[in-house]
Amino acid sequence: MISVAGLEFALIMFDYHLATEATRRAARVAVIEPPMVNVDEITTSGVTCTYAGGATPSCTGASTSAYAIATFDKIAAAITEMIPGATSDPSLSITVTYRDTELTDGAATNVFTPSVTVRLVGLKYEFFAAGLLGVGGFQFPSFDTTRVGPSEIPS
Repeated sequence: MISVAGLEFALIMFDYHLATEATRRAARVAVIEPPMVNVDEITTSGVTCTYAGGATPSCTGASTSAYAIATFDKIAAAITEMIPGATSDPSLSITVTYRDTELTDGAATNVFTPSVTVRLVGLKYEFFAAGLLGVGGFQFPSFDTTRVGPSEIPS
């Protein structure tokens, strides 16, 4: 019984690590790829794009850019590489938040330096051994990673 409990704990920690790594990779992709929203509309309060089992992400606070779907597909691919089926799970939501950090070198006045946060909410763990006895799983806390992107001058 102790061995099975140890195995179950190891599986929980492995899934936790996978989710953490998935958001880390997704945040890196979000910083590298063109923003999903128009850069001119991003403020320090942020613009959030959410995907929750729909066909395309919905963004609040700014209009989507021409790259929105392509960028989100790459972000989703980074997550599903670590968590297969993440984008098809209706209980799981992925949010990408863009913020202007207002970081400059002092010489430029109209520079945009983004901060991008990727959050994964609703990931569940179903017990392996206890599941055989009818014990359900639990929901992990949300996972998020923030990265600062390269500076650029908005159009």
